[in-house]
Amino acid sequence: MFADIPDIDRTAKTLAAAITGNAGQVCVAGSRLLIQRELLEPMVERLSGLFKTLTPGHTWQAGGWFSPIISATQLERIESIVARSREAGAELLSGGERFERHDGGHFTSPPCCIRMTATIPPWRKKSLARC
Repeated sequence: MFADIPDIDRTAKTLAAAITGNAGQVCVAGSRLLIQRELLEPMVERLSGLFKTLTPGHTWQAGGWFSPIISATQLERIESIVARSREAGAELLSGGERFERHDGGHFTSPPCCIRMTATIPPWRKKSLARC
């Protein structure tokens, strides 16, 4: 992403939808971003802020922004990926927490990490997780 984008707010909203759509469990999830240095801080600020406001919900419920994780096993895998990424040096700005719900769904808030390098788990291997 380059600093000459015409509308940073609109771009951030589009990216948030691409990252969280279908709980990020699609082969085209836009969860790895390469951002020009001049744009990094304002874009990360916007994405992190958007992620903090998102509400989980089943796809058939109004107001739900992102759907549940497919299983408890996958949720635990995502939590492990976030933890290992942090241990390897990634900085977690927001998200990555489990939403405790009583309606049968498995939800985690979308993690917003920076300082990802080629040695950090989700950068090396597609995880089918919003990381």
